[in-house]
This record gives sequence, C-alpha cells and structure tokens, in this order.
Amino acid sequence: MVAASASIKLKTNMSLAIAIAGVMVHPSFISLIDQVANGEPVALLGIPLSSTSYAYSIFPALMMTWVLSHIEKWADKITPSVTKSFLKPMLIMLLATPIALLVIGPMGMGSVSHLSVCLPRFMLSWDGSL
Repeated sequence: MVAASASIKLKTNMSLAIAIAGVMVHPSFISLIDQVANGEPVALLGIPLSSTSYAYSIFPALMMTWVLSHIEKWADKITPSVTKSFLKPMLIMLLATPIALLVIGPMGMGSVSHLSVCLPRFMLSWDGSL
C-alpha cells in the first residue's frame, strides 16, 4: 500500500514499486534474513546482508519508491523505444532490487531507529522538562 501510494504521488510505475516492495517482504528473503540473524553469513553481490526485517516498516518502501522514480527516468532515456516494453522494466528491477536490499533498506531502518531516539527528546524539549 505504501509503495503504491508513493508511486502515484511520485508519478512512477506502480507495478514496479509494488514488485520491489514485495521483494523486501518475500518469504524467501525473510528466510535469508533469519539466517543472518542466526549468525550465518549471507551476501548479495559480495555485500553482506543486514539482519533487518522490512515487514512492518514504511520508510524503506517510501525511500525505494523515490529512488525508483529516478531510476525509471534514467532507464527511459537509455532504452530504445522498440524494447521499452520489456527491457525498461527488466533493467529497473535489476538495478533497483539490489539497491533496495543493500542500501535503501538498511538506511531506512537506521533512520527510523535514530528518529525513534531523537523524537521523544525533541518533544520533551518543547515542554522545557529536558
């Protein structure tokens, strides 16, 4: 839902946004994350995965949809018009999925954890009781 709504607002392909968000919560990916949490090293493209779950998170889906809108504009420029129907979505998925799993996802979860620490302190500082 988050990726679909964000794709409408960002004017990007809703199907691709939902597909990339779906990869982040797919049961096979969650089993890989469970392996990482149990101490087994799991790498994607030679980069180790972090043990964060994206099942109930909003920020990674929002951030990935924003990145997807930029990747889609770039892919639209470089793909020939004859092959846009199949080459453009394939190219976008090949680029956006590793970016989502290795960069955007952990960065989004890190920003949420920092926000959850800083926001209560900020709210208390308005009251003057900090």
